[in-house]
Amino acid sequence: MISWRAWPVFVLAQVLGLLQSSEAATSTSSKVLQATPAPLVVPPSQVWDGNDGPWSSFFLRVGSPPQTVRVLLSTASNQPLVVLPQGCCSDDPSDCANGRGGLFQSNSSSTWTQNNVTAGGVFSLAIESNAGLSGDASYGSDTVALGYVGSGAPALDGQNVGGITTKDFFMGVFGVNPAATNFSASSNPVQSYMANLKTQKQIPSLSYGYTAGNKYRFNTVLASLTLGGYDASLIVPNDLTFQFSNDSSSELTVNVNAITISSQEGGVRGLNSAAFPAVIDSTVPYLYLPIEVCRQFEDAFSLTYDYDSGLYFVDDTLHTNLVQQAANVTFTLKNSTSAMDVDIVLPYAAFDLVANWPLVQNTTRYFPLKRAANNSQTILGRAFLQEAYLIADYERSHFSIHQMKWDPNAKGDIQTIIPLSATAAPSSRRRKLPTAVIVAICVGGALFLTVFVSCVIIIHERHQKLNAISSPTLNSKSSAQSLEGAMSPHSAFTFKSELDARETQQMSPELSAAPFRSTTIRVRAFHEPEEIHELPAREPVGSEVVGSPVEVMLQQTIDSILEQHYSERMQESQNRVKGGGRDLLAGQKARKVHGQAGAPADSWIRYG
Repeated sequence: MISWRAWPVFVLAQVLGLLQSSEAATSTSSKVLQATPAPLVVPPSQVWDGNDGPWSSFFLRVGSPPQTVRVLLSTASNQPLVVLPQGCCSDDPSDCANGRGGLFQSNSSSTWTQNNVTAGGVFSLAIESNAGLSGDASYGSDTVALGYVGSGAPALDGQNVGGITTKDFFMGVFGVNPAATNFSASSNPVQSYMANLKTQKQIPSLSYGYTAGNKYRFNTVLASLTLGGYDASLIVPNDLTFQFSNDSSSELTVNVNAITISSQEGGVRGLNSAAFPAVIDSTVPYLYLPIEVCRQFEDAFSLTYDYDSGLYFVDDTLHTNLVQQAANVTFTLKNSTSAMDVDIVLPYAAFDLVANWPLVQNTTRYFPLKRAANNSQTILGRAFLQEAYLIADYERSHFSIHQMKWDPNAKGDIQTIIPLSATAAPSSRRRKLPTAVIVAICVGGALFLTVFVSCVIIIHERHQKLNAISSPTLNSKSSAQSLEGAMSPHSAFTFKSELDARETQQMSPELSAAPFRSTTIRVRAFHEPEEIHELPAREPVGSEVVGSPVEVMLQQTIDSILEQHYSERMQESQNRVKGGGRDLLAGQKARKVHGQAGAPADSWIRYG
């Protein structure tokens, strides 16, 4: 059995054991997190590109030695597409190569391998075919890396690469869809660059966070791309999640529940349209909307549709008026199952774009609105992602869309999207408590154990003190004998009418621990705590054992109960002593009256 003195050591050992267990759990959790690679933040090129923007682009290094080109991000494509030299002809403008982000020459790369499934590895592009865009790509494999040299992005060998010449895709693109590419039924699927990044533990999961950036806020806001995570400092959080569509070409589909236009002159105007589905797709700059919605935009912004180009041009006069109106367009998005929605607000500046060759011969402002032939063609393109942040998780097949948070002083807050394998647990295993809960249980248990043991120690020591005070039995017989001996004629001292308490103090033979003193009229037992109950100098007392507010309150309650008990015992002792004292005094007076003759006169004790 553990002794009373050993209890503090036992409690300390238990607390240390709990803390060590908690530390071990935290260490294990940290090791799991360390095993997961960090998200890959892809730096933008800091160049504004495109013939329908301007747009913030990214560097892509292809081949050996690496050839650096600039590309735009495509949420629909699963491949890197680069512009080949044949994409710029002799009759094109002299800056065609630079305007298209640079050209990739496969014959200058020592690691280029041509795809031999077809002659020249040529296949038709499938992306944006529903939007009327077309073209071919010549495929092969080569070393590919994102970002500029020294940016820290890994270079992966043998990656699928497509070379394009069509001007429907004026800039090359980098596809972040992780799906594999099937070139034929007889060949194995070719893994995407995203999938290979995860396989080689360069990113934690098949996911990304992206916003297109814009040139009108804070002078310029560059694009942001995080593979395997997202930048929480850029978003206004919301709880709305969208499940991927079953159609692989339109996975990022949202329901546009309402569109509202507000301006200083026209007030708030809700467009009269039924809800419709739309795909978020950064490959194209436009917003492909139903024709009836486009006509209401035409009326609200005084736009004129150009049938030849299929664009809405904006001249200088109209541009000035629209800037003065300071209109905002709010898209209210929903999913197919929840009552929740999210608003994405675009100012007029997000629609103030510039078209260049080959869309037009002369630089012209345009409004990025396109008439969709049907609901299968509705798209929220790159212009939409100037004010929205997209987070896509391909392992859990869901995504979310957020309003951008515009804070010029915000610091990056990169959050990891952990792989599905790290969160999935076999059904036969019990769920593990979070580390924070384990620590809370340990601390709470240690506190309870400390309070409990402290209370036991205090009660035990108080009980010992009380026994030391009240252990003698004060019956009338023993009290009388003790007093008689002390007050006999041969006693060493005599009682005086006014004496100092310590001068007349005498110890009872039965109360060796409790002194008493006599006065002229009575004998009174009393207690001096400083002489009887003082603990040894290094004995731990209650105030040293306890320390928390709860323990102090418990100790005060215990002290109050013990003090009341002690007072009752002392009162009972005093009453017994008083009773014995009275009997003794009565006997002495009787002997004074009937005492023997010839007794010395000074042998009598004077009582009054």
